[in-house]
Amino acid sequence: RLTVDWTVVSDEESAGLFAANILAAKRPFGDRTSISAGIDFSMRQFELSGVTTDRRTIDVSGDGFNNAGRPVQSARDEALRAGITINGLAIANSRSDAGGDIGAPNVSPRLAERLGQYYTRFVIGGPGAFVMTVEGFDTFGFAIANKLVREIALAPTRATVQTAQAPY
Repeated sequence: RLTVDWTVVSDEESAGLFAANILAAKRPFGDRTSISAGIDFSMRQFELSGVTTDRRTIDVSGDGFNNAGRPVQSARDEALRAGITINGLAIANSRSDAGGDIGAPNVSPRLAERLGQYYTRFVIGGPGAFVMTVEGFDTFGFAIANKLVREIALAPTRATVQTAQAPY
């Protein structure tokens, strides 16, 4: 389902407004994760957007591995063939692995690394594609703001992994 409607993000102000809308949205929780369905849904939204642009990007933010729907690699590969870049924000938390309570303390750095590696191998792709990994939901706002700035700046042109940290 669409959480935040189409928004042209072209500068710091529009990025801030977009990030605020994302942060205000209710996060859906479910038993299954279908990253592939999210990519497929996004592909259809490009056709419906009415926006023409030189660059199209799908942002996948999630706390789990694709465990429902078709293989995520198939959806990703179709998007790449259509000239769409997919970036990822992997949110490692206690639910990511064992179905524990959200926000439980002591998220394993190994889990964060594993989820980031999964996104790198199976989810992201296209020019400048990258993954940011966040440990827990408390740094999500900071990470999404950094992710948007990086996408707008079009920095680097190869796939990378970055761990986001909130300022203290």
